[in-house]
This record gives sequence, C-alpha cells and structure tokens, in this order.
Amino acid sequence: SQFLHHRRCRRAPPAPAPAPAHASPSVFPEADAFSFGPLRVTLQLRLDPADSTSAVVTMRAYRSPAAPAGPITGIVLESAVAKYMRQAFSPPSGTTVPDGAPGPVQRDVRVTNPQRGSKPFKVMLRVQCVPAGGAKVVHKADVTPILPQV
Repeated sequence: SQFLHHRRCRRAPPAPAPAPAHASPSVFPEADAFSFGPLRVTLQLRLDPADSTSAVVTMRAYRSPAAPAGPITGIVLESAVAKYMRQAFSPPSGTTVPDGAPGPVQRDVRVTNPQRGSKPFKVMLRVQCVPAGGAKVVHKADVTPILPQV
C-alpha cells in the first residue's frame, strides 16, 4: 500500500544550514552629499544596534575649496523625513567655520523608520550659511539616494 511505501522511504538528509550572511556594518563611510557656495556637506550613517528601526545620521559641513577667505557663519544643518518616520536632533557642534579652518560643523539626527525593510530611509537636508562678506545662502537636497538602505 502507499502508506507502507512512505514508511519505507528514507528521509532525505537535512539541508545544510545556509551560510551566514555577512552582517552589514554598523557604521558606514562618510559620503559627500553635495557642495554649494562655501560649503561641502557630508553624511555618515550609524545603525543603532539596540533598535533595528533607528539610525543616527551625522551631517558635517566643511569649508569648500572655493570658499572665500574669512569665516563662514550662521551655519544651520536641518533635515526633514518622510511622514512614516521620526527624527530627533542633537545640538550642533557650532555655527561657524573660522577663517582658514576646514571645519566641520557637525550635527547628529536620530532617524527612526518603523517600516524599515519595506520603506526607505527618506531624508531631505536644508543647509544655510553666510560666507564672509556675503549674503545668506540656503540649499535643500534629497539625500535619500546617498544613504545606505539597509
């Protein structure tokens, strides 16, 4: 009978365990986001090992090689995230890159994406500054393509 046939069949050996996937890094390299006026802006992503839905994005503003001599003042680093995400800012490290100094002015933002895996970390940056002897400059950019989507 068929039942007896099934009892006599040998079980296939268990499939070998899959090779462990390479764990993604918890800190990604700093990447250029954009340059405008006197500033070059970079981003660095650090995953939160205690919370798989959160990461810290470090925004850094450096003096651009094209910047005029003199201090760059009034530096503001801000971000906006998609409606399904949350963000919390730390205070900036300052608001000025002194004359002759490369910078950076730095600010961290904790970004939480409860839908990580199904929706991307979607981030827009807004950066403003006042170059020496100049007027306020503002730049906005979607930096989602620059951020590692892990």
